[in-house]
Amino acid sequence: MSDFEKFKQLPISSQFAVISYLIGTLFFLCFFLFPKEDEVVISGLIYIIIAGIVNGISFLVLLYRLSREPTNHKNIVTEIAIVLSNIPISILYLYIIINHLNQF
Repeated sequence: MSDFEKFKQLPISSQFAVISYLIGTLFFLCFFLFPKEDEVVISGLIYIIIAGIVNGISFLVLLYRLSREPTNHKNIVTEIAIVLSNIPISILYLYIIINHLNQF
């Protein structure tokens, strides 16, 4: 089974989280590859808002499922952890970018 096939087997909330991480990391790298491009920073901030909304909705759906599917508790909690794992990564990326911008 290919990696893509394995990825398609993940729950949709985990797929959103992985895709959000990859796109966010791409924006983070673009910031350092194109440091003088304000569009990268603006696009990245817009992306953070959109990804926050999508992952927030995903999180709320998982909380609802957690209350309705007590027998599937372990899997849902794992999905919630995957979705929430993007928060500290985003904060770290923002911290690095803000510190970098403040140096100039």
